[in-house]
Amino acid sequence: MRMVPAVNGKGRLAFTLIELLTATVVFSLLLSFLLVALNQTTRVWRQSTATLEAYKSSREAFNFMTQRLSEATLNTYWAYQFQTINGQQVPKSYRRESDLQFYTGPGLSGTSHAVFFQAPGGFTATSGALGGMNKLLNDCGFYVLYGTDDVWRPPPASNLSPTSRYRLVQLTVPSEASGPFSSSRGTTWHQSKVQPGASGFGNMNTPIGENIIAIAFLPKRTSLDEAVRGPLPGGFTYDSKAGASSNPQPVTANQLPPLVAVVMIVIDESSAVRLAQTSGNEQPAEIRNALSGRLVNPDNLEDDLVQIGKALDAANIGHKVFRATIPIHSSKWSES
Repeated sequence: MRMVPAVNGKGRLAFTLIELLTATVVFSLLLSFLLVALNQTTRVWRQSTATLEAYKSSREAFNFMTQRLSEATLNTYWAYQFQTINGQQVPKSYRRESDLQFYTGPGLSGTSHAVFFQAPGGFTATSGALGGMNKLLNDCGFYVLYGTDDVWRPPPASNLSPTSRYRLVQLTVPSEASGPFSSSRGTTWHQSKVQPGASGFGNMNTPIGENIIAIAFLPKRTSLDEAVRGPLPGGFTYDSKAGASSNPQPVTANQLPPLVAVVMIVIDESSAVRLAQTSGNEQPAEIRNALSGRLVNPDNLEDDLVQIGKALDAANIGHKVFRATIPIHSSKWSES
């Protein structure tokens, strides 16, 4: 049945009170739905914006780390391997040699994985004399450290309360203090430089990101080579000096990997503040438990990231995972 507006005493059309009330109710309902949708959209936009801002510095740190890692170099060359015949040293074969080292793996330094290498950073302690030589080699590295920021505080902030955080730390040794690999230098040259109490620690080690609880580096062959030959031996651990004097040399000896998959796990600042209040200078148990036994076997990487995420969610810790696979520009990989 179609409703017809009533006719008033003067012969003009008009709406009844019931119709006006019905229209008002319908309009109010529509307006309510619109307001609810607008509030939800606004809340989602604010949360997304806040999330982007919260992890912006972490993204910048990740990009900086992967960029510097891609610049790693070994300056590999071929040298004779000798054998003794009738008391004379006679060349019998070639083998790869390098004065530098590329080293990744869990437990090398700090609280997570670490990577150490040489790259042309041009960092010098005597900028007046060498500052124009921007391709000087530096010993470099990245690792995660938990503790206070005392060592990096400027004098005006020395009286402030210390802040305990997980930090992604960059090692950059001045060119004057860097040096080619040698038997006297050893393959663990980085260890004495990344100890918080070491001389010059604050000058050579710089935090480039906070609330970064874990990093992992997985050296890889190219996709085509990996499909044919499988993954590189060693998993997360890669040492270009391991077995370099053996005959035959392992495929990784004095070679840079063609690719490195990089993973970085970050927690948000509000979670970091809450954890620091309860844990102080000790690593938060929630983080240690979430990472315990994880990021050890690359075959379990995907599942490990899922399980770490679940553990952090259960502890009400906001987090984000950054991932990238980067080429090492100076790699001249050979399977022979």
